[in-house]
Amino acid sequence: MSQYDHSIDGIREHYRRNNGGHWFSTDTLRFWGSRFSEITFTTPNDGSRVWFVSSEHDFHRRTRLYTVRVYDYTTFQVDTVGEFQAYKTLKQAQAAAKFVAGAKVPA
Repeated sequence: MSQYDHSIDGIREHYRRNNGGHWFSTDTLRFWGSRFSEITFTTPNDGSRVWFVSSEHDFHRRTRLYTVRVYDYTTFQVDTVGEFQAYKTLKQAQAAAKFVAGAKVPA
């Protein structure tokens, strides 16, 4: 069992405590209209990197598009995997996140 909380809430709390940046701030999330899928994926090793999917409005606020992200518990950084808003559906983005993670769904 990993020492890390792989839930979205766990990632957000860990980031807030250790990074202090604006990535998960209320204002940032509101600006982008950000939402998060509750499904996360970890690498089969130590679980220190967690992939998840975020969705944001397009720049015209007409369409919701999806992005694969990775959070690193050792560097406290959130990175975009591939292109921002690369996926039209949640299912496509989750499949991509699972693939790049090597894919173990946390228990």
